[in-house]
Formats: sequence, C-alpha cells, structure tokens
Amino acid sequence: MKPRLSLKHHLTLTYILLAVVVAGAFSLVSYISIKIIEDQIVDAPGGLEETELVILLSLAVGFVVSVILAAGLGVWSVRRVIAPVAALADAVNRNAAVTELPSRFAQDEIGVLARAFAKRTNELQQFLQREQMFTADVSHELRTPLTVILGAAEVLTVQLPAQSAQYTSAERIRRVAAETAKRISALLLLARAEGSEAPDTALNAVVESELEQCQPLLYGKTVQCKLQWQAPVLAKVHPELAAIVIGNLLRNACRHTEQGYILVQLRAGQLIVEDSGVGISAVVRARLFERFVHGDDNPAHEGMGLGLSIVKRVVEHIGWDIQLETPATGGTRFVLNFPPQAVILSS
Repeated sequence: MKPRLSLKHHLTLTYILLAVVVAGAFSLVSYISIKIIEDQIVDAPGGLEETELVILLSLAVGFVVSVILAAGLGVWSVRRVIAPVAALADAVNRNAAVTELPSRFAQDEIGVLARAFAKRTNELQQFLQREQMFTADVSHELRTPLTVILGAAEVLTVQLPAQSAQYTSAERIRRVAAETAKRISALLLLARAEGSEAPDTALNAVVESELEQCQPLLYGKTVQCKLQWQAPVLAKVHPELAAIVIGNLLRNACRHTEQGYILVQLRAGQLIVEDSGVGISAVVRARLFERFVHGDDNPAHEGMGLGLSIVKRVVEHIGWDIQLETPATGGTRFVLNFPPQAVILSS
C-alpha cells in the first residue's frame, strides 16, 4: 500500500510551515513598526532620532522572535519526524523480537523499513533453526552406527590376543570411532547459538592425543615432532572443540611437511603450531580461512579445503584468536591466543 503521507512529504510540509511562521512573524513585526513610526511622526515631528531607534529596536525584536519561533518549530518537527527512526534503531540495536519492532504497521517509509527488518530477522531465525535441527538430526543418526562400530571394536579387542595384528587394527578402529563420536558432539556444540558453560580443559593432553592420531601421516617422512611446555596449561573450552582446532592445525602441518620439524609450543594464553613445510603463498594467505581454499597446489595433499575454515569458525565461537605467521627459516606458524586460566593441576 502506498503511504498516504510519506516521510518526504512530512519534511516538505514542515519546512513550508516553518517558512510561513517566520514570514508571518516578520510581517507582524514590520506592521507594528510601521504603525509606531506613523504615530511617532504624527505626534513628534522633530523626533527623528527616536523614531530611528524605535525602528531598529523593532527589527531586532522581530529578528529574535522569528529565530525563537523557527528554532522551536524546527526542534518540534525534528522530534516528530526522527522519533520513529530513533525508536526503530533502538529496537534493532537491542535485538528486539519481531513483534516488538515499532512502526511495523505504519504506512510511510519507516513502516516499510520496519517490515523489511522484521522479514529479514524471520528469515535469519528460520535459517538458524534449520541449521540447528539439521546438525542435531545428523548427530543423532550418526551416533547409532558409531555406537555399533565402537561396541564391535571393543568386543574384538577383548577377544583377540594383544600381540596379534588384528588386535592393533581393532584397537585403531575403536579409537577412531570414539574420536569421531567426540567430533560429532563438538559439531553439535558449534551449531548451538549459546553454548553451555565450558570446563577448564588441560590443553597438554589434547595436543598429545591429537599428535598421536597424526602419526600415520608422518610414515616414511623424516620429520621430528617437538612438544615444548613447562607446566600444564588450562583453557576454559570444551575439549571436543579444542581438539577440532588443534587437530586440524597438526594434520595440516603433518600433510605439508616432508622433512624437517613440527614444533608445538604451549604456554599460558598461547599455543603455537610451527612447521618447516612448503609454507603458504602470499596469494593464498589472504583467503586461507575461507571454505574450499587449499594452502598449496600439490595434488598429493588430500583434503577439501575445509579444515582451516572450520578452525576459524570454532575459534570465533569459543572467543579465541588465530594468526598466521611465516617463520624466518620458512614454513608456517599458527598462533592461537586464548584467555589463560589458573593452573590447578600438578605438573
């Protein structure tokens, strides 16, 4: 429906009214001045100086009155026109519900803007709800077969001799199934708009566990893995989410390093993963955390280019910060910064 009186028309009418009031005030003051002058000339023909003073005083009073009227009308008109815009801006800034947005039923431009905000908010809420439902459904459907695999692997590890080759394979299946179940739980946590209270997690154990799982990626390579820390380091984060971040960084380092070293440094408030691999070109660095972007063009390195984008999303979700640096000797260095926690564990 076309608005009966648009915002533009409101402003136009306001300024016309302002001009009429100012012109009327000047006209009234001028008329009074002329009458006073006539009376002065008739009553006192010789008092021209007094007449001139009265004229100047009248004009000054007319100017002041006109300014006061114009200012008052201007303030009133601005408040009347801008008030709906300010109310809408305040509601949007407070993340008010769609039903609380003001001017939703107004037939002017403010109403059109309010309805547009309401429509976009509904679309975003529906999209977020679909994403959360999809993640929850996938998590539920995947957990059932993973539970079966995990149970079967545990039965095999009990039945097989510990020295047999089959036992090693069954144990690996069990371990991978358990880690996959944790990853699914982590993705479910990531999909929630507001996560639960995170526990204090010892990152040392997470680094050791993830590095152990990366060992198959280093078979046949002359790569030395170094872990450097002085004491247990705690962070307020779900261990599943921390494992996603640290695991992806370590797997990237293992895949892209053919010889040299992989260094993990852990201290209060900071985790560094550094390697002596091929490094990352300047062209790719700017887009490295985008989806489907690979660190290099080597087809031998498997992957879909999603790992670092997931890392970036998890880091933002848990309130950490990640930076990419290039060591002086070449390779790649990722620096994770996080709020440090008091160490309550013994080293």
